[in-house]
Amino acid sequence: MTPHKYFIPAFTTAMVASALLIASPAHAASAMPRILLKGGAAVVGYTYTATASGRAYPARSTPRYQWYRGSQSGAKGSFVKIANANGRSYKVRSADHHHTVKVVVKAVRGGRVIGTSQSASTNYILWQMRPAVLRGTSTVGHTIKATLGSWTEDWRVRLYWRRTGNNIRGENGLTYRTRAADAGKEI
Repeated sequence: MTPHKYFIPAFTTAMVASALLIASPAHAASAMPRILLKGGAAVVGYTYTATASGRAYPARSTPRYQWYRGSQSGAKGSFVKIANANGRSYKVRSADHHHTVKVVVKAVRGGRVIGTSQSASTNYILWQMRPAVLRGTSTVGHTIKATLGSWTEDWRVRLYWRRTGNNIRGENGLTYRTRAADAGKEI
């Protein structure tokens, strides 16, 4: 914060003198810490926590948090408040998928905002990646079916069925019918 300088002439009967008065306007914002997002990842289900870095919040102030959701690119004007997201931590939700999030922190003293700081926006949010779920009977002649998670819409996915670590030629769909060559092998 740069103080404003005001020149105030002071007159006396014997001489003319001048005084330099340094004053800070009442509306000037207080210095705020840098806000970092810690502990999370840009993945639905993970939790970010807003953390002050570099300095403390202004004396006798209380930090107030508001989380925002923005476009996939994180364009400055795209952010809107997330309803009921006003805690220090935020668990990334399904509605955040393919968006970015950030937090704005306001220091409040005596009911008045005395400083504001915000985090950088996250990378755009993806679904949590989990391995395929396989269902079926692992005996020769039966079908095994793979179920993929919703994360697959975020990536170009190629499927391969493998027998003991080696691709099985021509088998790249969601189902696989076991055969004699699979007996005793890991699929």
